[in-house]
Amino acid sequence: MYHIDQESHEYTADFFAYTFSDGEWYFEVKTDSFDINAHKSDKEKYESIEYDLKKQGFNFLIIDEFLEKNSVLYQNMLQFKSYRKSDINEQYMNLFKNIFSGYEGNFVRLKELLKIACRLTGNEPEVVNYHAYTLISKGIIEFDVHKMFSTNMYVRFADEGNTNIWNAVSL
Repeated sequence: MYHIDQESHEYTADFFAYTFSDGEWYFEVKTDSFDINAHKSDKEKYESIEYDLKKQGFNFLIIDEFLEKNSVLYQNMLQFKSYRKSDINEQYMNLFKNIFSGYEGNFVRLKELLKIACRLTGNEPEVVNYHAYTLISKGIIEFDVHKMFSTNMYVRFADEGNTNIWNAVSL
C-alpha cells in the first residue's frame, strides 16, 4: 500500500529481490524510456511508493528501457515463448536430471545433453529437443540468458530454490 493525500492505494511491484549487500528491493520495470518527471501523477505515485516502502525497510528502484538494455535476454525469451505453454513431461525431466548428475559441476553442453538423451530414449532429435526446450522455457534447465542461445552453450539443471529473471518475466 502507498498513500497520496492520505488516501491508500494498492501497488504491486514487478519484482522483489533480496540482495546480500543492500537488503530487500522492489523493482518497477518499464520497457520503454520512462521519465518520472514527465507526468505529475507518475512522479507523485512513485515517490509515494518509494517513501512508504522505505518506511517499511525496503528499497525501491525503477528500471527503464528494460528490453532495449537487455536485448539478448529478450531475444532468448522470444525464442522459447511457444514452449512456455507446454506441459512438463516428468520422464524427460528425470532423464535430463540424471544425465546432469553424471557431470562434474552439473554443467554440460546442450548439444551433448540432447545427443545423450536421444541415445537413451531412442527418440528422434525433434522429440528430445521439444522436451528439453520446454524445460528451458520453464527455467528448469538453465543457461546464461544474457548470452545468445545456441546448442553449443553450457546448461545445467536448476536448483529448485532458484528464482531468476527468466522465470519472472512473462511473454
